[in-house]
Amino acid sequence: MTMNISYIMGIIGLVFGLFIATMIYAEVDSSIHCPDVDIHPDVNAACTKAKFEALAVASLIPIIIFFAMFRLFGGSVRSLVKNFTGFVFNKKT
Repeated sequence: MTMNISYIMGIIGLVFGLFIATMIYAEVDSSIHCPDVDIHPDVNAACTKAKFEALAVASLIPIIIFFAMFRLFGGSVRSLVKNFTGFVFNKKT
């Protein structure tokens, strides 16, 4: 597999996305305070669900930035599939 500019920029975007996601994780974790489960069990369950959903959305950021940077700098789905799985589209024998 040859590393062209689209892979390099995609990996840089992935690292940048991980940095942003880490900052968002810390901010979400410190800013959402759920009440005690003994006092308000229903509110605690809803708050915990909302907190985990916010973290799940933040975890998509590195993946999105990787594909955006990869596509922006000339990468294609065909090259991703070919280089990472070995499968070639429209292979003529």
